[in-house]
Amino acid sequence: MSSPSDAPPGKYLPQFGTPEHKESLVRLRSILLDKAYEGGMNEGWVDAWQHGLVPWDHGGIQPPLRELFESKAIDFNVPRSGRALVPGCGRGYDAIYLASLGYETVGLDLSPKAVAAAEEWKASQQPPPTSLSFIAGDFFKVDAGLFDIVYDWTFFCAFPPEVRPAWGKRMGELIKPGGYLIALAYPLDGDRKGGPAYSVSIEAYDESLGSGWTKTLEYVPTQMSEGHEGREKVVVWKRV
Repeated sequence: MSSPSDAPPGKYLPQFGTPEHKESLVRLRSILLDKAYEGGMNEGWVDAWQHGLVPWDHGGIQPPLRELFESKAIDFNVPRSGRALVPGCGRGYDAIYLASLGYETVGLDLSPKAVAAAEEWKASQQPPPTSLSFIAGDFFKVDAGLFDIVYDWTFFCAFPPEVRPAWGKRMGELIKPGGYLIALAYPLDGDRKGGPAYSVSIEAYDESLGSGWTKTLEYVPTQMSEGHEGREKVVVWKRV
């Protein structure tokens, strides 16, 4: 498969940092505050998609993910085969990219509307990837089997701190021994209150995962989306 395409600039969300973008964040947080994190997930994400409130949608593959797999300067030698999961996949840009690398990929999102949008974006690729499926379901409950790679971006940061241990436990259930968790740790905002996106730290990921993991990579990417400068790291853990 050829390299996946990105969406035209501004196709799916207001430009980063504009008043329209900031307003969409305020409206998103209001919707989520009206819902409870029952079992770990918040049904407000379904409502957000229904209202077209997707301020995290940057219109394409996250640059640090592409850099991780394509830069010769990064020592990340993992097999380009096996199963990959992208929870909170949204429109599916990163899931499509992983499928293009040779992984049998599953994109998972709580919102059926997000999954429909991902299927539409998948169909627009030339040619559409065949080793890719999208599922509407609850990350904490869905039965999707075991994975060699799970990729987390704007997923961990969607949960308030009290839900993070459940996230870590679930990652241990989904990733095979010897498999990898790839996280774009964002936003690294120190002690900033409120969310989403809730402020994160590398220590918060470590604590949530607990024992049974070895950190194999941690670095600041040279390629980032607008507004992520100084607020993002790539971290990879291997399940032992």
